[in-house]
Amino acid sequence: MRKGLQGGSYKPLSQQDIAQIHDASMRVFEEVGFQVNSEKALAFFRDAGAEVDDHVVRLPQETVMELVAGAPSEVTLYGRQPEHHITLGGARVYAGTGGTALYVIDMASGERR
Repeated sequence: MRKGLQGGSYKPLSQQDIAQIHDASMRVFEEVGFQVNSEKALAFFRDAGAEVDDHVVRLPQETVMELVAGAPSEVTLYGRQPEHHITLGGARVYAGTGGTALYVIDMASGERR
């Protein structure tokens, strides 16, 4: 597994800037909402207490913060060989070319997600 570089020292935003961004993003979650096209994801958000209207999900700030608190603090991205696995989280920093897969295939079920 790649260890990544130690980061966390570059802080371009003040605490006030961070608070303003947080407040604005909470207003977007609550008032504007976001589009979700997966029925499975819509069911997840409904179960979490979201308002769902024609694939637009709106979440109260309390629900957003509960979901964030329940998220893992680290996520491992697996490569084909274990030496290429990377763990995102903490102060580790990685650089890459940034390829994106819009969908992945579940190898066990064959389901496209």
